[in-house]
Amino acid sequence: MRDVHPEGRPYGEGHRCVPLLSATGMLNLDVVADRIMCIEVLSRPPLRVR
Repeated sequence: MRDVHPEGRPYGEGHRCVPLLSATGMLNLDVVADRIMCIEVLSRPPLRVR
């Protein structure tokens, strides 16, 4: 579960970006004070419709 980020405000002190290994694309976690604030999924191939 991620926490809510106030729109238009920076995360501030204690923010770090944690890149995670992925077979395809890029996955980043924005972490503040050991809490996941945002999960970014970048450069991912499109999902298939079943």
